[in-house]
Amino acid sequence: MAGTGSTTGCVRAGFGVTDNQELRWKRTKDLLYTYSVPVPPNLYSSTFANVGTIDNSGIELTIASTPVTTRNF
Repeated sequence: MAGTGSTTGCVRAGFGVTDNQELRWKRTKDLLYTYSVPVPPNLYSSTFANVGTIDNSGIELTIASTPVTTRNF
């Protein structure tokens, strides 16, 4: 039986107003789930099923700033 497989990626960039930008993605496939089945005709009371694929993605921004540094705000 093959195991769960996943593909992960990440892209980072730093420029302009933002200090750091990051794009992430992850795909997990062949997810297994255990569920109960009746014993006759099955030999065991539980079995595995492939329940699909999950895609996760996101964006992360870091914005750097300088607070007011004068005495007379």
